[in-house]
Amino acid sequence: MLRQILMKWQLAPIFNKLAPLHVDTFHKYLVDWLLTDRIAFRQVESPIWRKFIATLRPEAISHVPKSGDTIRSWAMNRFDIACTEIKQHLQASISNIHISCDMWSSPNGDAFLGIVAHWMDIHHILHTALIALPRIMGAHTGENIAIVLVDILEKYNICEKLGYMMLDNATNNDTAVESLDSELIWRGIIPVISSEERRLRCFGHILNLVVKALLFGKDETVLETSKDEITAWRKLAPLASYTILCVQSDHLRNVEITST
Repeated sequence: MLRQILMKWQLAPIFNKLAPLHVDTFHKYLVDWLLTDRIAFRQVESPIWRKFIATLRPEAISHVPKSGDTIRSWAMNRFDIACTEIKQHLQASISNIHISCDMWSSPNGDAFLGIVAHWMDIHHILHTALIALPRIMGAHTGENIAIVLVDILEKYNICEKLGYMMLDNATNNDTAVESLDSELIWRGIIPVISSEERRLRCFGHILNLVVKALLFGKDETVLETSKDEITAWRKLAPLASYTILCVQSDHLRNVEITST
């Protein structure tokens, strides 16, 4: 009786078949996983990992590259396609292309410049996109930063549409904006906005500097008060606790970077 019931409820053979493998989709999510979770490209070369994939979908393993170099090539191809799409959006903007950028140093000491574009499309919708993260070679002078910036602007063909620039208050950023105008002129492009007008300062960085000066500053002229008064003020319970948290946070971040 039990056998008859099981046979009665057994699924038709068509329902036991796996859905066809969509190779393009499989490749897309494979690259997405490696990039998003920061997995080494050579992961696809691991024999154990390949056996794992084969147990899930035997026919899928034949579509997994045997070399991490192939994954890198696929990732770079997707990057080039994305750059082309962003370039088209930038060209179609009805506004100038405004730029915000900042320097970042990796744990191994390499310096990178994050370059973000801001623009408005034909539907008057604001857009923001990271358009480049180039490595800065040599000294971090304003001149070097300006050359890298103009190279990226030329890559996207937006030199003539360059608007305002938001950077932090480092003096080399002042020089970078000034040098950028000179670099544009040298390449045959006449800026329509002066460097003084173009240069905007990051309020978040200004606020950060103000708080640091209040908590840790020693210059009485800048603080506009006496050393005794500012010392007594910093000993107030809430401020003292916050200062300790700031110091501990900086210490933990330094330890994390060192261990990395």
